[in-house]
Amino acid sequence: MTWLSTSSKEARKHWFLAFLHIFTKKKKNILKWGKENNIKLKTKTFLTETDLLLAYSHYYYLEFPEKAKEKEELEKEHGICYIERTFSTGVKVLLINPNKLHKDFHDPSFSIKPASKNHLILHIGYTFGAQSYHIIKPLIMLFGSKARSLNIIGKAGGLTGKRTDILVADKMFFDKNNELTIIDYGNISKEELEKETSTTVHIGPMLTVAGTILQNNELLTFYKHVMGCIGLEMEGFYYCKEIDNCIKHGLLKKDFMTRCFYYVSDLPLVVGETLASEEGNVSWDEGVGSMNAIQRFILKKIFDN
Repeated sequence: MTWLSTSSKEARKHWFLAFLHIFTKKKKNILKWGKENNIKLKTKTFLTETDLLLAYSHYYYLEFPEKAKEKEELEKEHGICYIERTFSTGVKVLLINPNKLHKDFHDPSFSIKPASKNHLILHIGYTFGAQSYHIIKPLIMLFGSKARSLNIIGKAGGLTGKRTDILVADKMFFDKNNELTIIDYGNISKEELEKETSTTVHIGPMLTVAGTILQNNELLTFYKHVMGCIGLEMEGFYYCKEIDNCIKHGLLKKDFMTRCFYYVSDLPLVVGETLASEEGNVSWDEGVGSMNAIQRFILKKIFDN
């Protein structure tokens, strides 16, 4: 069992598309349609042809909704189950059976190698703040030691670097009480990740905030220079703390990995680089290069048995 959580509504839209194991059957049609119809993309730089396909596909399926329905049916056939009943949580889920994924139709940067005949990937949609604890706790109780990793993909305010950089958390601070939890993120190589994503990577502590601290430069400066924090977000501590507790109590294996990746969407300590100006810099509908690269990297780790 592998868990994935995107702590960003925008990231949630495109997570599954990184697989590309179904609509790659339509790859040539989508790319041809985009070019022949001179679809104007806001995104100007693409790391791979997969990213270009991702961008065109957004407009393609808007133009041809019947093709989108065909895709959804093929997804069901090949192990992608959308769980729409949220039971008042507002959190939608994808349940993915890697054993049913088509071996030929996926992003060429990774190979689909299920860990076992019972391998499942559970993708959890957007959760907000403390809600994350209430989502992860029952999942741990359900799957226990069969769970192997939790991968958080989201966006964050950067306290170092620049927009579009990638942040990887090795520990989490909680702003309410300054509590700290350590994270085992496995064998991630900063150099390897930078090479594969063509993006600057920063590894270090992250700060989980309730929201109001975003406007407090003094506290952010303290966490940056005294605690060494590289960024701030709003959900990670709740996940990581519960994972840490469950490892200590023997509910999860000691080698359970928690990988927390963040795209730098804004720089709260820099005037003019706040979250309010983000939309002028990225097009989430077309995918964001840093986020796409993180997704591919995690998929490689999931299938690297």
